[in-house]
Amino acid sequence: MKHIDMEVIRVRKFNKERNLYEIVFEADNKNNEYELGTGKFDLTGKPTFVGDIIEGDVNTEFGAIKAKGIIQYDNLHQQFVCRFENISGVFGNNLPVSGIKVVGSLKENPKLLEEFKSEKKV
Repeated sequence: MKHIDMEVIRVRKFNKERNLYEIVFEADNKNNEYELGTGKFDLTGKPTFVGDIIEGDVNTEFGAIKAKGIIQYDNLHQQFVCRFENISGVFGNNLPVSGIKVVGSLKENPKLLEEFKSEKKV
């Protein structure tokens, strides 16, 4: 029986022309942490990832509200969500946000998480 290496992350794609899978990304997981991209971009064209802190205008029933939030992945509902510090509830994939901008990442600046926690419990 072949040993399965759980310390390596691999991503594969299916090549339709050759009718087979190919490894497109392989990385050592021992000293690294990986963040999942959302597939969405902020107003500057920067891709967004889980763990990013974003700011923007959130459209609510009371009108647009300036808000800061953290992008997370909700395993239960299998979607990206954003939890905002001054708006109750969680917004999912159909995020009613216009003009969002990534203002930082929790890995690059852990103080952002402390600021966020002081404004609203995570």
